[in-house]
Amino acid sequence: MKTVSSIATQIGSLGVVPCSCLKDILGNGTILLPTDVKKPINHFSNDLVRAQLFEALRFGFRSLSHLVAYEALAERRQLSWSGVTLYYANYFAVLSLNRLAGRSISTLNTGSSFELSAGSTIGNFDIKRLEVNNHKLVWTSNYDLYSDFNWRDTDYDDTIVKVRSDPYRHYERKTREYMNYHPGSYSEIFMSSAMSSNLSRRFYTDKPNVVWSLPLDEEARKIALLESAACARQDIIFSIFAEVYASLQPESRLVFNGYATQFSKRVASYPPYSVKLKAMLYNFLIPLMTK
Repeated sequence: MKTVSSIATQIGSLGVVPCSCLKDILGNGTILLPTDVKKPINHFSNDLVRAQLFEALRFGFRSLSHLVAYEALAERRQLSWSGVTLYYANYFAVLSLNRLAGRSISTLNTGSSFELSAGSTIGNFDIKRLEVNNHKLVWTSNYDLYSDFNWRDTDYDDTIVKVRSDPYRHYERKTREYMNYHPGSYSEIFMSSAMSSNLSRRFYTDKPNVVWSLPLDEEARKIALLESAACARQDIIFSIFAEVYASLQPESRLVFNGYATQFSKRVASYPPYSVKLKAMLYNFLIPLMTK
């Protein structure tokens, strides 16, 4: 069985360079895309490989930037929107993880959506036309990938989202939908002092099974679970990138280092980026940049 680690390293062998995004490559007319959802095609393209890795890097840092935005909102006790922002920190992390496993979904400007799955040979893709593209499909793909692939399999399944246990599937997505759309979700102005105190704590280093056992009310627990899951996913993303980084040529490493440096200067250096979250970022990045 191919592991997520080996697929990511295989992708990294072609380098990570600023390049066209998947939707631009798929939509430029050079690939004869499937018109029937039941009839996928096979296509070889190193450009698609590079685009997957490039987007994995971008989505990884976008996830981190949403953690920063979450901090700003949480500091103001904006429970509803801070929770939605925290959901997107998880969602963009999942998009990064999927691409590191050779899987991606892209919607073209025409509105047509396609799923790409990396084959056993680098550059070889199965391209499937989709009837719909939505968050549920992205999450299902992620749960299946990180259950079927055995890279840090036990750690991911047992510690983060327990992907083999159906009740835990789509918890993140359902939480976001509740916070966005349920009439009873806007509770900032009704928060008790105890709930406000709960929300002042951060759960970045806690495991979800620990969070479940804490004496939190329902709203605070939603936030705590999203926090712990987002940071655990970041840990996995940058652990995979550490292996990818080892296979990169110097010019590709400069691209990665440039992203990390600019993120640190332009995002991570300003309040309310918490000390704990900033330390977490450097724990991810410094080992990579000193290899």
